Amino acid sequence: MKKNYLLAGIIGGVFIALMVLFTLGLNNNPNELDLVTKGQKIPEFSLPSLTDEKIISNADLTSDKGYYLLNFWGSWCPSCYQEHPYLMRLSKTETIYGVNWKDERKDGLGFIGQGGNPFKAIITDNDSELAIGLGVYGAPETYLIKTDGTIIYRYAGAMSNAVWEKEFLPKIKALK
Repeated sequence: MKKNYLLAGIIGGVFIALMVLFTLGLNNNPNELDLVTKGQKIPEFSLPSLTDEKIISNADLTSDKGYYLLNFWGSWCPSCYQEHPYLMRLSKTETIYGVNWKDERKDGLGFIGQGGNPFKAIITDNDSELAIGLGVYGAPETYLIKTDGTIIYRYAGAMSNAVWEKEFLPKIKALK
């Protein structure tokens, strides 16, 4: 009899623990992933450009505003198509560098040819060298980086005006 109570208590305790974990998990926003590289410098890299024969390094990422955006995308990514028109508008006022991630060159060029090129330069990262260094989870992801290379923020998901105003603008204003 005591064994049955003990077993029921153990099963009940495990059930309650699982429910607590499940409830906590529901409160997590997948767009707010931990950024282990926040406050660190962007990793050093030398990777090919998508649009020409140049090699791009972190020293080439500049902006006269004191910051720039680094956007990971791929032609295989449905959300990248969704955010692309917004990036085209945003590029009129902001410096955006693109990282064509895990993509065939012809497909990346086709994506840009179809929707336009919002990027100051496009880095090709087929082997995920830069993506791994930054801790990229998936595309699209956009990083806010100071021109000295310090990583300020990462947003996982498609960019939009609402995301820009809520997530990025306050952080940019805090830089000034």
